Amino acid sequence: MIAPLNLSLSEKKPDSVIFVDDLIGSGNQAIKYLLMAFEQHKWLEDKRVYYCALFGYEQGIQEIRDQLGSKLQEVYVNKKLSEIDKAFSSQNPMWENDRDRANAEQWAAKIGFDVLSEGYDREHHKLGWNNSQALIAFSNNVPNNTLPLFWGTGMRNGKLWKPLLDRHE
Repeated sequence: MIAPLNLSLSEKKPDSVIFVDDLIGSGNQAIKYLLMAFEQHKWLEDKRVYYCALFGYEQGIQEIRDQLGSKLQEVYVNKKLSEIDKAFSSQNPMWENDRDRANAEQWAAKIGFDVLSEGYDREHHKLGWNNSQALIAFSNNVPNNTLPLFWGTGMRNGKLWKPLLDRHE
């Protein structure tokens, strides 16, 4: 989420503004908040605006560029992620064979479906937001793109699921 830009009307506006994120998944959240920032702060239109993230899926990065290209100077990402970085991608080299990969995906999807809390479409997000299948966690939070079996807090087999990692909405 983008923190509010708390500049009074009388303050000199910066020449450049840099928005920082931990992860770009689909790019939709960044687009939503950036459009809101541009709407609320018209002065941004005349400034150099950058969007930076630690990690980002190539498709999400491109979506931001496509939707906001004229408003942004550039989108910078420290580590770009692609299909090979998805947990259950057939391109991911950690799987010895397709059978093992498919079995693990089915297992993770079943748990993810069960442990997702309200507010999530269980079918679409059981392997992370929009099936992003991320395996990323930060010291302060876990993106909802990461497999929900790591952070979900719902019920599984009639018992409250205790996640390995805490996610803060």
